[in-house]
Amino acid sequence: MMNILFSPVGRARRVLASVVMLLLPLCETVAAEGSIDTGLVPMSDAALAGVVAREGVGTLLELRINADENGDPLASLSSCTGIGNPCRLGLKFANRDGGGGEWIVLKDFFGRLFLDGLNIDGSFNPATSTAYYDATRFQDDNGTCLLAGCDPNGLPALMLSFTGTAGVFEADVILGLEIGRIAIEYGSTGFQADANGSFAGVRVADAELGRQTQIDIDGKVRIYGY
Repeated sequence: MMNILFSPVGRARRVLASVVMLLLPLCETVAAEGSIDTGLVPMSDAALAGVVAREGVGTLLELRINADENGDPLASLSSCTGIGNPCRLGLKFANRDGGGGEWIVLKDFFGRLFLDGLNIDGSFNPATSTAYYDATRFQDDNGTCLLAGCDPNGLPALMLSFTGTAGVFEADVILGLEIGRIAIEYGSTGFQADANGSFAGVRVADAELGRQTQIDIDGKVRIYGY
């Protein structure tokens, strides 16, 4: 089961900016006697420069796998417990055909990932380098620069960030994952089998919060290509 929530929190600002851009040409055509001329005229550079708006998208992203809004396994799927429950993921790799087909099966599998207020915006890299700048990071195996001068300064970038205050804990990421059993199964329908015992299990949780852990992320990251 997968739910994705998308919230464009910047929409109100963009709508307001659009209204301003529609009204400013009218304001520029006020006649000397104070009446308003209903004809539209192009905006001057000065008027256009005065329009302030912000593009960007704020998102709430939630991914659930066999789980409800609290991260608990779905009761309709036998709570992902017991032999034969449907909460599983079967992986079969090419040329692994022993026993009619070899599978790695993740059983009793459920989890939740929630990102609260991830902001996506356009940006530019800073104009100057930090003390951590290393030109070799922008070279190929032969030492050739992958961008001009091995210098990423000023390049356009996609910026990802979470709002918040440093030193104050905010649950920007909520994560819980449980794989009760991992087993090797055989046959053309090995992904459905429960013939073999488990050799491992995985759990991402919090000793105090229960099934889910919380992560606070402060700051920004820029992603750019070359």
